[in-house]
Amino acid sequence: METDENEVCLSGEKLIGDDYSPDQIREWHEDEKESYAGLVEKAGKEHDYWYHTLNISHGYRHLPRNRTFERVIGLGSAFGKEFGPIAGRISELVIIEPSDTLMSADIQGLKPVYSKPSIDGRIRYPDGYFDLATSFGTLHHIPNVTFVIGEIKRVLKPGGYFLLREPITSMGDWRLPRPGLTKR
Repeated sequence: METDENEVCLSGEKLIGDDYSPDQIREWHEDEKESYAGLVEKAGKEHDYWYHTLNISHGYRHLPRNRTFERVIGLGSAFGKEFGPIAGRISELVIIEPSDTLMSADIQGLKPVYSKPSIDGRIRYPDGYFDLATSFGTLHHIPNVTFVIGEIKRVLKPGGYFLLREPITSMGDWRLPRPGLTKR
């Protein structure tokens, strides 16, 4: 990326990655595929999930209280721990996750189905398939984010819910090394 393009992205006029070529998107995916898994491994302990309060406060509490969700999709949900507060209300859970290591066989009795993301961002499910979609702290790992959000809209049923949360603090300038964070 050239300096002028960096300035356009930093100004908020353009999202980085939205106009990437297929090769640039493939490179981004390779950089990110196991990078979060590497951070979890470096921690040297079982992965803790600290965001339940945020997810409940700003997301789950706004869902209909007694509703069961037939089909739910999570973008980059890794172990699926984010679904703990509503696991008993989900019939089928699909997690789109690039990592080969960040998976759970069981989330409070719920058996998730894992699917690898497609490089181009297409979600391999039919229109209107899911009742609920979540993306908790994932979109900043995706290069063609505008397209992916459009795909979430496409696979959600009319009247479906999309819960989205991104980091609420700066992750620093991506042009410089950022210890403890993934490359992208």
